[in-house]
Amino acid sequence: MSEVQSMDVDTARPFYERFFTHYPTAVRFMNFFIYHQQGRIWKQYVEAELAANNTEKAEEIFKRCLHTCLNVELWHTYLKYVRSKENKEQQPVGTSQAAYEHALENVGFDVSSNEIWLEYLEYLKNIKVSCTTHTNLVSQRINLTVTCE
Repeated sequence: MSEVQSMDVDTARPFYERFFTHYPTAVRFMNFFIYHQQGRIWKQYVEAELAANNTEKAEEIFKRCLHTCLNVELWHTYLKYVRSKENKEQQPVGTSQAAYEHALENVGFDVSSNEIWLEYLEYLKNIKVSCTTHTNLVSQRINLTVTCE
């Protein structure tokens, strides 16, 4: 798969597709190394599509892989993508918050998820507060997360 990384995405796409057709559930039945590798390969694939500005294909890949491959690096790539779309105002405000919560439900207990937690806390701190209820909600989430450390 390392040779595939150096290919342009149109040439590489069939290799990625063949790999995931052959190993669709590797995460469930193989050892940790294969699990980690599968997440990295999904990540490479989606990053190649994003680099080529193929956002629709990237979103299709995210839909296919996020729930079958609970890899923190892959979810982190997804969160960066969601934040970039929200920052460009292509998504409603709050989409990133929902994405963080979804990611943390899936990979939040992984020992390597600390960066996602820290980014989520920073995101919550920087939300433009529009009402008292929202302020209280943000405070509760920050306090809950901090007390879990």
